[in-house]
Amino acid sequence: MSRISIVYPKPPREDRNSYPPCVFLRSAAMKSRSSRNGYGGDSSTTWRNATCALRNIIRERCG
Repeated sequence: MSRISIVYPKPPREDRNSYPPCVFLRSAAMKSRSSRNGYGGDSSTTWRNATCALRNIIRERCG
């Protein structure tokens, strides 16, 4: 999860046009929200933190 946010910010121009970061991040945040109940214990906390980071990235990049 965190690796994506570190590596993703500067994709080639073609990739950015065909698959905008905002769309990717929003869909990832949606998925995490809907499947959060499927995780238990430590992984659920980790996933929630990753979702939090994703929301911050969405706010910075997509307004």
